[in-house]
Amino acid sequence: MFNIIQSIIILSVVYISILSARDIEQETTAIEKSYNRANIFVKLRSANGRMILLMCRKSIGCQKLRKTIPQWIKEYNNEKNYSNSELIHYYYYPNLGKKLDILNETINSQEPVLSYVLASKPYIFTGDVYSQQSVLSWIVEMDKYHLIEPSNIEDAKQLLDTDGLESNCTRKFIVFMNNRKKCPSDDWPIIARLASREHNITAVYMQSPLPADILVALFKRMPELDSSSCQNMFLITQESYSVQLTDHSAEEMSLVIDQLLSGNNQSCSALLDSFWYPILPPLSELQIQYFSEEHLLMELEHKISYVLIGVAGGCAVCTLAFSIFWGLNGGAFAK
Repeated sequence: MFNIIQSIIILSVVYISILSARDIEQETTAIEKSYNRANIFVKLRSANGRMILLMCRKSIGCQKLRKTIPQWIKEYNNEKNYSNSELIHYYYYPNLGKKLDILNETINSQEPVLSYVLASKPYIFTGDVYSQQSVLSWIVEMDKYHLIEPSNIEDAKQLLDTDGLESNCTRKFIVFMNNRKKCPSDDWPIIARLASREHNITAVYMQSPLPADILVALFKRMPELDSSSCQNMFLITQESYSVQLTDHSAEEMSLVIDQLLSGNNQSCSALLDSFWYPILPPLSELQIQYFSEEHLLMELEHKISYVLIGVAGGCAVCTLAFSIFWGLNGGAFAK
């Protein structure tokens, strides 16, 4: 009888151990799935955009933040009239003790952690996560960037003319020109923020097509750029302009800029000749006027040629239609 009871106890212990191991395995699998899902989502959403990432363990405080933080972000998006690619997204990650790919280190804090993620780069909030005023002030600070939109030729010329400040390497611009209708860009606002925050670079935006005088004043001095292109993006510093940057995503841009500036944003490091071109001397007022009129004349010639091609094509279609019509009618009369 004793042996039977002993066997039952041993079997019970083995069965409980199997169940415990299975539970642990299931929990581990669930954690791994949650971790992988979070990694993929955060990576995709933040690669070319912005996100507020809340990391905290399940607690009363954490549950409260999971309600208030997304509501504050929604109100901020509405206040700024953000939509589509401009929206600041939100994601909650239960701090599982595993480092997300975008983070530099594992966060094991028992307290909630809030992070602003810009093009896969995280910035940790150090204030009071329960204070709406503190959180929103932080988001406003992280969200802003210095943007210049030249409205006339004098504004445009100031980008290229250093006025003796060529040795001041802190004077840096990232310039973006595009035709919003033909080639809209969702990445530009993110790239502008990233360049400003990571490299202290001022963003410059100009909408194409540019006025003739501005186009001439810029592209005649930067001949390696294509004035007929639907969009141009490049850096300006130390009386030089860089190669085109339009082929790079927002996520790649920080590394690209770092390489172009030789990894040093503060001192006057020598620029790599293979990626930079010297800005040519300024044009005189007479030259600007001459080249502007030449540009306008070429545009007019293109428009006239398009009209002539259209008229010629229309006449050809009409002639063909009449030929077919009379051919059919002639066949009918012959019968």
